Amino acid sequence: MTDLIRSEYIDGTRRQNYIRFMEKQGITLYEAAKGNMLFPGDWTRAAEPGERIWLGCQLSGVILMECNAVYMREFPEMLQNTHTVSR
Repeated sequence: MTDLIRSEYIDGTRRQNYIRFMEKQGITLYEAAKGNMLFPGDWTRAAEPGERIWLGCQLSGVILMECNAVYMREFPEMLQNTHTVSR
């Protein structure tokens, strides 16, 4: 998805829609998992103590967070709810 968003072949409106979709997914995941950053199969809730976390679910969550970091760096003007932190 990040390669598509970075592509020169999509217009700005479509790029912004894709970025905002990914941003919303990242916020949903972060808000649910911010206590322990474990991502169960249902990303709208926190992992339960002792719950089995599948590697595929965890990896997908980490990749989503990494993609959103790219958007924060490369397309901050297209984000709706994420605020960048100045270094």
